[in-house]
Amino acid sequence: MPPPNFRLSLTAREATSSRKRMAIGKAIRRRVCSARGLGTNLLNPKVGVFYVAMLPQFLPDGVPPLLMGCALAVVHNIEGMLWFTALITVAELARTWLSRDSVRRAMDAVTGVVLVGFGVKLASSHR
Repeated sequence: MPPPNFRLSLTAREATSSRKRMAIGKAIRRRVCSARGLGTNLLNPKVGVFYVAMLPQFLPDGVPPLLMGCALAVVHNIEGMLWFTALITVAELARTWLSRDSVRRAMDAVTGVVLVGFGVKLASSHR
C-alpha cells in the first residue's frame, strides 16, 4: 500500500507539470500568432503598394534609398504600435465603463425606446 502523502505529492507534480505545459502552450501560441500576423502583413499587397507609393517622395537626395526607406518603415511601424496601444487602452476603458450596470440599463432603455419608435412608425405608415 502506498504512503498517504504519495497521492498528494503526485497531484502536486501533475499540477506543476500542467502549469508548465500551459505556459509553454501560451508561449507557442504567441509565437504562432505573431508569425501568422507578420506573414499576413508581409504578404498583403496593400502594404507593398503603400510603401512603393508613399516612401519615395520622402527620401531626400543624396542618401542611400534602402537605408532611408528602412528608417521610414521603422518610423511608420512605431507610429502604428503607438496608435494601436492608444486604441487598445481606450477600448479597455470603454469596456470598463460600458460594463457598469447603470450604463447598461441606460443603453437598454434607449434601445427599447428606439425600437418601440420604429414599431410605432411602421404601424402608422400607410402603404
